Amino acid sequence: MTDLSDFGGGVDEDVPNPEDDVKKYLSEWLRGDERRIYWEKEKTYGNGTFSVSTRRRPDLVIESKTRNYAVEVKVAEDSSNVHDGAHQTYQYWKDIVDGRATYSVRGNEIEIDAVLLATRYSPEGHLFHTWENKDAMRTGRSEGAKKAVEFNQIPGIEYSASETLIRMLHRFAKGYNDGAKVGIGGLLSSALDDDQPNIASASPAALFYSLGSDRVQNWEYIPFYLRP
Repeated sequence: MTDLSDFGGGVDEDVPNPEDDVKKYLSEWLRGDERRIYWEKEKTYGNGTFSVSTRRRPDLVIESKTRNYAVEVKVAEDSSNVHDGAHQTYQYWKDIVDGRATYSVRGNEIEIDAVLLATRYSPEGHLFHTWENKDAMRTGRSEGAKKAVEFNQIPGIEYSASETLIRMLHRFAKGYNDGAKVGIGGLLSSALDDDQPNIASASPAALFYSLGSDRVQNWEYIPFYLRP
């Protein structure tokens, strides 16, 4: 039988690379009635696409009724990928803050509220793999952190390496522009609000720092008004 694609009558299926596999996994987890997911490139197995005015672009855009997020996705089995992703996240953040990057979906310009780093482990509440205690869950909180938890500024618990990386992004952003209102941080989940998280029912959540806003530290479910 002749392949109809020879005559433009079919579409060849794209072969996912490892990072696309993570993007597919996260997209399925993120997609919901109040969340739309867009990819940087059109794929036969992907979602709709977003546009950005700069040559460098993140992997996903999450559009919700209340906030929009640009997301850099990395394969976390090699920790160096996550480190590279943190640098890329910072670069995308700077492009927005400096007015170089304009994002659009369906032909309409949208405002990006925060730039987030994500990996396959985001639904579990961390960014790095946890083999050999690479990214161990903390066993407690300081008194100051407990107060921040009460005000929904940070999650109930965090994984050590992920916590450090997100705080470093905050420091770099603060050193670059401490008046910027665009946030920078990580895509995590509501699993962090329970010491024994139920991963299957965990909701997507963003932990980010928005330096020039009234609320600097933000721990928000996506969309954020779902936060109990």
